[in-house]
Amino acid sequence: MRLSRIGRMLGMPAHKVTLLANVNAYRGLQVTPSVSWTSPAAGYLEGDEQGNAVFGFEPGPVLFNVNVSYRSLGVKGLDVGLGVANLLDQRQRFLQPYDGGHAPFPGPGREILGSVSYRYELD
Repeated sequence: MRLSRIGRMLGMPAHKVTLLANVNAYRGLQVTPSVSWTSPAAGYLEGDEQGNAVFGFEPGPVLFNVNVSYRSLGVKGLDVGLGVANLLDQRQRFLQPYDGGHAPFPGPGREILGSVSYRYELD
């Protein structure tokens, strides 16, 4: 773990705040929106004209996510879900904590997620 001259681990945000809600919309249908914010991260950015690494800050993204799930769809215990992560397709970049000679890595864009699960319940 490398701490920077600003007193925190390089390449990582110092803070993260997430708000999440779960709404029972209708007979087993649940809607779960969430929003996450991370503070700026300090690390090495793209190089300058001579190829020297430039130390700087990358602003933290605000990510909106939503998940819709239905419990016991047709069969008791069968759950299905569909979600979208990074709904607004916000740009994310992961800074390097050292001078690695290349630009920050790009983070994931908008993702569509699905799930199917079965819960066996003893009566």
